[in-house]
Amino acid sequence: IENGLSRQAYRNRIRQVEDFMKAKKLHPLIKDQIYGFYRERFSEGVMFDEEEILDELTPALRHEVQLFTAQKILEKVPFIILQADELFRRQFSASLNQQIFLDGTTVIKEGTRGGSVFFLQSGVLEIWSKYNTNGPVNFVSDGSYVGDVSVLLS
Repeated sequence: IENGLSRQAYRNRIRQVEDFMKAKKLHPLIKDQIYGFYRERFSEGVMFDEEEILDELTPALRHEVQLFTAQKILEKVPFIILQADELFRRQFSASLNQQIFLDGTTVIKEGTRGGSVFFLQSGVLEIWSKYNTNGPVNFVSDGSYVGDVSVLLS
């Protein structure tokens, strides 16, 4: 049975999450966000401990897996594909950490110092300015990145 244990783990986790939301009497909008997170994070309906699995692999095999899984974002960022050599791409892919941001989440605030550059694999990110309260000043999508200036100034 393909993904049998992982699918069962996912179903069990969803039941636990439902019990948690019921016990906490969460607002329906918060419940929807939680369900959205789980749908996005575990889109295949399988759940596993990726960090534990990667830690068990040899360093060389771990790097191969990281490079393969980072390929989608690497292909969308022009300067990495056009100018970076294989060693840089390997090091870059090993340093990536996947994060999921739901609608309405603040990723980074203007003027803050940070330690991360965020590469957008999919979706649309609104760029807001504290100097313009009329709405977003820009939109970025797949392959774009934000936070680079914050990292450079840190």
